[in-house]
Amino acid sequence: MIAHRSFLPLIAALLSLLTIRTDAQDGWPAEFKAEGHEVRVFAPQPERIDGHRFTARSAVSLRRPGDKNPVFGSIWGDGVLEFDRGSRLGKLVRFTVTDARFPDMEEAERGRIATLISGEMPRHAPPIAIDWLVAAQETEEQGFVSYLNDPPEIIYQEKPGVLLFIDGEPIYAPVEEETDARYDDPNYVTPRPGSVERVVNTPFLLLRRAGGDHFLYGSGMWFRSSAVKGPWVRDHRPPQDLRSLVQRVDSGAALATTDADGASVVPEIVVRTAPAVLLDMDGPPQWRPLDNTGLLYASNTNKDLFLDVGTQEQYLLASGRWYATRDPARGPWRFVAADQLPADFARIPEGSAKDGALAHVSGTFAAREAVRDAQIPQTARVDRKNSAFTVNYDGDPWFDPIPGTEVELAINASVTVLRIRGHYHALDNAVWYDGPTPNGPWSVSTDVPAEVGTIPPDSPAYNTRYVQIYDHTPEVVYVGYTPGYLGSFVQGGVLIYGTGFYYRPWPGFWRPRPFTWGFNMFYDPWIGWGYGGGWGWNWWYPGWHGWGWGPYRPWGWGWGWCGPYGYFPPVIHTHHHYYGHRPSVNSPGGAGRQADATATGGRSQTMDLYAGREAQGIQTTAISRNGAGAPKPGDPRPAVPGQDSRPQPKPFAGDHFSDRDGNVFRQFGDRIERYEAGRWQRIPQTSAGAGTRPEARPGTPPPVARPAQPSPSHRPNPGEIRQDRVRGTQRIQDFQRYQQRPVDPSPRMSRPSGPSRSPAASPAPSRSPSAPSRSPSAPSRGGGGRR
Repeated sequence: MIAHRSFLPLIAALLSLLTIRTDAQDGWPAEFKAEGHEVRVFAPQPERIDGHRFTARSAVSLRRPGDKNPVFGSIWGDGVLEFDRGSRLGKLVRFTVTDARFPDMEEAERGRIATLISGEMPRHAPPIAIDWLVAAQETEEQGFVSYLNDPPEIIYQEKPGVLLFIDGEPIYAPVEEETDARYDDPNYVTPRPGSVERVVNTPFLLLRRAGGDHFLYGSGMWFRSSAVKGPWVRDHRPPQDLRSLVQRVDSGAALATTDADGASVVPEIVVRTAPAVLLDMDGPPQWRPLDNTGLLYASNTNKDLFLDVGTQEQYLLASGRWYATRDPARGPWRFVAADQLPADFARIPEGSAKDGALAHVSGTFAAREAVRDAQIPQTARVDRKNSAFTVNYDGDPWFDPIPGTEVELAINASVTVLRIRGHYHALDNAVWYDGPTPNGPWSVSTDVPAEVGTIPPDSPAYNTRYVQIYDHTPEVVYVGYTPGYLGSFVQGGVLIYGTGFYYRPWPGFWRPRPFTWGFNMFYDPWIGWGYGGGWGWNWWYPGWHGWGWGPYRPWGWGWGWCGPYGYFPPVIHTHHHYYGHRPSVNSPGGAGRQADATATGGRSQTMDLYAGREAQGIQTTAISRNGAGAPKPGDPRPAVPGQDSRPQPKPFAGDHFSDRDGNVFRQFGDRIERYEAGRWQRIPQTSAGAGTRPEARPGTPPPVARPAQPSPSHRPNPGEIRQDRVRGTQRIQDFQRYQQRPVDPSPRMSRPSGPSRSPAASPAPSRSPSAPSRSPSAPSRGGGGRR
């Protein structure tokens, strides 16, 4: 019998489900033997994560001395985790079982079992994948802070462009030449002293000949203008001394000195000195449909622009926020909350060219997982006796009060310095210090002042609220920061970038501050927020190696554009998203420190503000997938007092989990069974909560219908729990594929070819997670270098 076409997506989803590994994640269940008991603790089900602490429950298999067959039950517990966002793994440091439920077991025996598991779990628990926690967590922050969502200036043009953002009016400083043997070059031309200036309040490589023209370099191209605000024209013959300087930060710069440099698209340079968004198209919008929705998307731009066919309104996604208008050229634009979007936005198919937008649509799996991920910190240990730290000021320390708080902020300091009730607190790259004077002496803090939690979003120090101190001993302090420190915030159940406020430069002193607009920020599930400069591959050079610029060198040279020292959002070249399943990153070479994950111990390209700071007494949390303390089933175990010598039990087939009432379930393929009276009973499919959606991605079960914003009282049914566990497994596998992707050994030498002007001829995006689409119709988002 031939199946009706309407059932084919469901059949494909169910068949593909059978091919997914049924074990929740590598190394689980945790297995150990103690006091004559054989114990298996299945992959945890996190109920809440708060910094490095979490509460979770797990299904447990227990075989006591004399038991012929194991019995199954549930445990609840409180634990402490250390996190490595680079490898996307957590390590269980402490775990205390607070409740245990086994059928027909007396309370005293349950207490003994709880004590036994509490003592053994930290020694035997495998690493816990962050992507498992992200998918399986049952609660997430909804985000009730009021951020500024007023639309910035949205510049619409139907030709490719690059937004050259200068933070206020240009500030010029002379380029200081320095001797560096690394740049020995017989063709190098040394600029005359004072002959070249750089605009220091922009990450663009923007130079001026003293008393002459301005020159802009980016994406392998040179531009010239008599005035900094334009008009700009392409220049194939820039002065040799400028080319020599630029080769210090981009070895590919020499390739742009001839007319035949391979760039088929020459963007228009659009200059702004105030926050703005550039919505540039390669000609009039070329609309493509999104299956099973009433939406079209513009295929001839690297921005996320949609047309709702029913209302004829166009929707732009910028820094995680939505803005709508009927006329993008004239406006006006209005902000649209993520939970007020047309219903079709939640139906954007996973695997489509625009599924990256799902992370910003309220109620979607992608949005919920992105919000959960924003609660996971990067952790580290700080040596209290070896904490080299100083603060520089531009003149005498100058403190301004933060309205509505008891906090004052130093506006001319090289790092964030707060004065609270006469005492001083400094935050340097996610490590807190305190001292009796604005110049120290500084010691590592052991707690964060409560007043920090009152700093409002309209203060540039708002991101300090996202750096925590978890614990301390006489020797070390345990610290961590969540993505909010780097500008990733939760609003209305979705992720946004930046507070929306513009923090004006302080008089007489300039350094980068947290920003929201002007850099085409977009979200990637593996490394967080990245930026795209426009048509090309590299437009920003915020860090200059080997040379600086006059009096601004102590400040601008080291500051990242998001606030913390050295932080620049990851460089991402992407054609199509595949939220959480197909990596968005296409080329890892735009940023200086990005590298093959194999060469970096399996870590991703996430910026870790703690890494490489051992000289400061800071040891970042680094966890490998096959780390110590995480034996796999069947591996030899060291002898432990109290353990018996019976052979290790064989792993159970299928996944095991529990609901909030402690009922235990297992799944084989598409069948869910419940443990009752010592036997496994199959439960009806409807009780399992199975649902369907035509656009469900092959390789995952059909999504389960859920409230857009789940309430704390919502109790997931077995089908919902299993759905999350399957997504967690899929995320782990896809992240591993992402780490193993091929790496271009010389990405800077590749030339931008520009987007095709015939997008209709490009192939449809693949839905296979292992074969990402690379449609030539989608332009590269571009990117920039970082120190």
